[in-house]
Amino acid sequence: MKSKLFYLLVIFCLLGLLVNPGCKTAEDAAQYVLTVTVGGGITGTPATGSYNHTDGDLVNYSYSLQSGYENLVVQLDGVTVGNNGIISMNTNHTLNVTADEIFDVNGDWSGEVNVSGSGEYAMDVTFSGGYYAGTTTGIVDTIPPTGNGNYAITNSSIEFNLDFGSGLIMNFTGTINNDNNMSGDWTATWGPFGTWYLDRI
Repeated sequence: MKSKLFYLLVIFCLLGLLVNPGCKTAEDAAQYVLTVTVGGGITGTPATGSYNHTDGDLVNYSYSLQSGYENLVVQLDGVTVGNNGIISMNTNHTLNVTADEIFDVNGDWSGEVNVSGSGEYAMDVTFSGGYYAGTTTGIVDTIPPTGNGNYAITNSSIEFNLDFGSGLIMNFTGTINNDNNMSGDWTATWGPFGTWYLDRI
């Protein structure tokens, strides 16, 4: 009787090996992690987070810009890819999605001009136009007339000028730090230079 049981066990084991030679289960399959980072101004999936996947999984991704943003960049493992696609999970992957905010500077701003070696002076500037270009009107308290000029914006960088007449033009370059502050350096046709900042009123 014991010998019969022994032979039956051997047969069952052999049948098990034939059905599943590697004796592997779903839990034994390799697991990989997809790490996703999505910046502001972006709509899409997957969202920011870490996702566990089994070897061979296919992950769809798709992203688009929200209003007020530009320059959507999607990078898979540090390499720029399309805004939508499929990721094959055969190793760990990182997906990083970024965009640049388009700053709307239209309106009134107030701040100071620092004249190197001389001191600080109040400045008020009004920007009128579009996201990327427009006109400027401004007053610096040591210069009686109102100055007029233009501005241009590339990503978060801004350039503008104020022409006060009689050959005096102040040229400003700087960075839009956020929706309510910008700062940078300036030069003028008659020699002085320094730094400046403006806060939205």
